[in-house]
Amino acid sequence: MSKEAKFEIKKLSDREHIVHRPSMYIGSVSNEQHETAIFENVFEEPKLQTKQLTYAPGLIKIINEVIDNSVDVIIKTGKGSTIKVKLSEDKVEVQDDSTGFPMPEKFKKLARDGGVAKREDFEDLPVVIALGNARAGSNFNDEDNLGQMGTNGVGAFATNCFSKRFVCVTKTQDTTTKVEWRDNALLHGCDIQYKKSEPGTSIIFWPDLAKFSLAEISEDVKDIIRTRLVVLSLTYPDIKFYFDGKRIKTPKKIASLFTTEETPFVEHSTDNYQVLVIANSEKTSHFSVVNGLNTPDGGSHIDLILQEIVKELSETKGLNCTRADVLNTLQIVFIGRGWKNLRFNSQTKEKITNSTKETREYLGNLDALVQKVKKSKQIKDFIKATTQARELRVEKKAIKDAKKTKIKSDKFLDAQGDREILMLVEGDSAMGGLVPALGRKGIAYYALKGKPLNAYKSSAQKVAANKELSELLAIIHQNDFKKIVISSDMDPDGAHVAGLLMGFICKFLPEYKDKLYRLHTPVKGAMKDGKLVRWTFDLEGSIDIKSGESLMYFKGLGTLDPSDIEVIVKDGGLDAILYRMNLDVEGFEEAMEAWLGDDADTRKRLILANDFNIAVI
Repeated sequence: MSKEAKFEIKKLSDREHIVHRPSMYIGSVSNEQHETAIFENVFEEPKLQTKQLTYAPGLIKIINEVIDNSVDVIIKTGKGSTIKVKLSEDKVEVQDDSTGFPMPEKFKKLARDGGVAKREDFEDLPVVIALGNARAGSNFNDEDNLGQMGTNGVGAFATNCFSKRFVCVTKTQDTTTKVEWRDNALLHGCDIQYKKSEPGTSIIFWPDLAKFSLAEISEDVKDIIRTRLVVLSLTYPDIKFYFDGKRIKTPKKIASLFTTEETPFVEHSTDNYQVLVIANSEKTSHFSVVNGLNTPDGGSHIDLILQEIVKELSETKGLNCTRADVLNTLQIVFIGRGWKNLRFNSQTKEKITNSTKETREYLGNLDALVQKVKKSKQIKDFIKATTQARELRVEKKAIKDAKKTKIKSDKFLDAQGDREILMLVEGDSAMGGLVPALGRKGIAYYALKGKPLNAYKSSAQKVAANKELSELLAIIHQNDFKKIVISSDMDPDGAHVAGLLMGFICKFLPEYKDKLYRLHTPVKGAMKDGKLVRWTFDLEGSIDIKSGESLMYFKGLGTLDPSDIEVIVKDGGLDAILYRMNLDVEGFEEAMEAWLGDDADTRKRLILANDFNIAVI
């Protein structure tokens, strides 16, 4: 007979429940790999990058909870302007210059009398109540909520519960109090001194790293906390944030953090929030921070903004796109503060769940934002181009039975008839312009997703596991293309893409080196009545502008209209703008090693000496 299950009812303390069921309070304690958006170069000019980082979300949560407490007290009291964070291999320190925890008169008297008492006598000291108990805090009165991050009175106590040692030193004008907990939130001791002090609070804790399957706090965790401080400094520009003694610097406008010169976007701001609407066909996740809290799953505010924009654009004449087309093309960046009484899907606060009415009250009238998007020619052109590319891929699927070779890739648009040329195009937008101009007779297209993997310094296993490059290996191997054409923009980014593809061909498809070409498009031209009449491929070249004409610069393929490309091809033929790349030229291997190799110092030296130009190959 099987053993009967033991039926037993248990009642756990708050401390026991938090430690035994961490996912309810701090999220996962498993140390796993996550694709994470982080800011690099945070002390000079931060830039957002997406990286594969390994960390336990619960560890990030308990560190952020203490930082959030410091932000909340500065917001609520209006006192203090500095928060300093330090991380070592096993310790976290957070310091602020706000008011310190309240000090009742009876404890001031105790301090004057020497500050010594039994441990249980300190149980109703405000700092002990706040940091040593769940369901304790100062944010329970929703009517007084000023947009603080803490709402449930659990956060810092959860940090305490997951710490081997937790020490708080809090100062008022006439007292200094030190409280210490050990062994996951067991009160160890308390000391109060009566002396004049500069108000503020310092919390130092040693996370119980074993509970996160860690031996030390990693650099990946430090990257995430640095990024959090960038986000907080954007949200609360009046507060100065420091990491390991260095000031976090951020611009007043958020656009420079998320866009480049060529990125189609509009920006909108109010007293409480900033919004970027970015045209991005790569389905990048929305970026949402409200009251200093990163909400990676967005929520009601993102949904409402997209709802208003999608409704307007999908009904715009001439755009010829569906709601899905708009949704799949737009990325929202939202940074806001002062949203009172936020609601979340869980204690981990990953998604905002306020009602539509509450969300509208916070966001206000969105007409100005919607009209900016509607009037943006760049965004509308981008949506049109990506929609055209999608439709072309749908057409490819409809006629796939007539193809000689089946390639399972939604980024590959096969040729009609014999396959003679393969165009490697920098993104859907550029492909949407090239295909109508060049057609598909003998020409196949593959839309790259941004910059490809650096195959030149990657293993065969890594390249085979990369979806984009493995597809290109199959496409090129299974077809006898006469020419492989790199169709990237004629700018530094485009040169970088070309170099990465050259490295890929050299290492994994060397038999195709003599078939590699680069598509050259004009960098500026004379326009008359909206049509291209003369052009030059040289940025230093001159163009005589006649009466009724205007000079226009072309940053890339996405800025050229299909009719412009047709004019250029008609003038001299397609071969006239295909430049054969000589990968056997003397010094090529050295240039590739310098550009794509592991020696960053050599690359930096060449760049600083202005002696580094792989684009001439």
